[in-house]
Amino acid sequence: MGLPDPDNEKTTEKRAAVASANDEVRRVKAVSKKRGEYVSYNECIRVKMGRFASQYGTAAAVKKFSGELGSIKNAKLKCREFSNFKNAKLRCSEK
Repeated sequence: MGLPDPDNEKTTEKRAAVASANDEVRRVKAVSKKRGEYVSYNECIRVKMGRFASQYGTAAAVKKFSGELGSIKNAKLKCREFSNFKNAKLRCSEK
């Protein structure tokens, strides 16, 4: 995407406005969107989470483990993670 050339404008006010707008666009595009840090859990903790989630539900698991692990690893646990752990636990128990 090319930005408009301020030199193509006829008046100095328009040139200044276009140059200012171009600078703002460049500034906004330069700000990178940083994703959060990833947290990995060992197998033992994942099994524990999956077992708890399958017994009491994902919302209860998030509540319980956010208090325990969230403060330790500074992680924001989500229901989706527990659903994955629960599904993995159920798949393993079917084998």
